[in-house]
Amino acid sequence: MGEVLDNKNVETKTGWLSKFLSVFIAPDYKKDTEWKESEEWYKIVEKNILETEDVDSKAIEERRDIGYYLNYARERYEEENAAFNDLDSKADRVLAFSGSMAAAIFVIIRTTDSDFGKCLAFSYAMFLIAMILLLILRWPKPIQSPHKVMLFLDEQSEYTDTVLKLKIIASYHCSTIAHRIINSWKAEVLIKANILLCLGIVFLFIGLLITQ
Repeated sequence: MGEVLDNKNVETKTGWLSKFLSVFIAPDYKKDTEWKESEEWYKIVEKNILETEDVDSKAIEERRDIGYYLNYARERYEEENAAFNDLDSKADRVLAFSGSMAAAIFVIIRTTDSDFGKCLAFSYAMFLIAMILLLILRWPKPIQSPHKVMLFLDEQSEYTDTVLKLKIIASYHCSTIAHRIINSWKAEVLIKANILLCLGIVFLFIGLLITQ
């Protein structure tokens, strides 16, 4: 009985955090009633995967997750594509890069069975190192630049590896967080704060790998 209560307490402590963080990433298609009649689309994707390759149920679910986020990212980017004409400054590019990484990490957690609590604790422990690395991680890789996102989204690829997950969700995050913060009034303090926050979250990804 005590063990059950402990589990409920853990779920309560992490549940509010997960709900808060979920506003920064694409919605869960299993709960999204407006996404192509989600359950029907979910079954169609599963059928297509089974017809082309022999994979287990875990792989099927992961592929459906990635397929959903990819399409969601494409829609959001098309809506806000014009907003990226002014993303030319160094700070703006760093913001887009670090924000994209942060969003991708949460999607990876959502699509795996990793211990969220352990990953989060590890990321906070590494946050100080992340602040130091801020001096190093200044320039985004070409694929993670908002100007190159649509090129990536239009490619036909297999969405199986972790690095590709990062790139897919980067498109969604670049088209929302970067747009809303940078184009609001380009407040330098907001840009720096977001960079520090996102770099700290990057180490959540390291924690995810270590605790697997």
